Amino acid sequence: MVRITSPFSGESTAENHVFIKGSVSGASLVNWRLDYGAGQKPAVWTQIASGNQAVTNAVLKDLDITTFPGGIYVIRLMAQNRNGQSFQAFSVLIVLIKGPPSNLSAAAISESKITLKWTDN
Repeated sequence: MVRITSPFSGESTAENHVFIKGSVSGASLVNWRLDYGAGQKPAVWTQIASGNQAVTNAVLKDLDITTFPGGIYVIRLMAQNRNGQSFQAFSVLIVLIKGPPSNLSAAAISESKITLKWTDN
């Protein structure tokens, strides 16, 4: 069995990290790997985690997405058994672009110092 339990397919986020959770099991499990790719049908996959032990609804990867441009990303979990069979599960993640800060204000503290305040969006 191969299953991604979080993020749910179609989930969107503007957070800096995504906790990818899933399950991989089977009596003849050899290994598993977790990849992501940009776009709805990625041509290139980047491996971000792997293992050779069964996992049950566990965090497979704490993925830092601070450098990801906004857009659609597909997460793929694959496993292989001793018979050479492969099993896959997919989840679509939408990364939202954070907007520019708002409510920017400046206050003079002295002749050479100012305090800046803003709200992150």
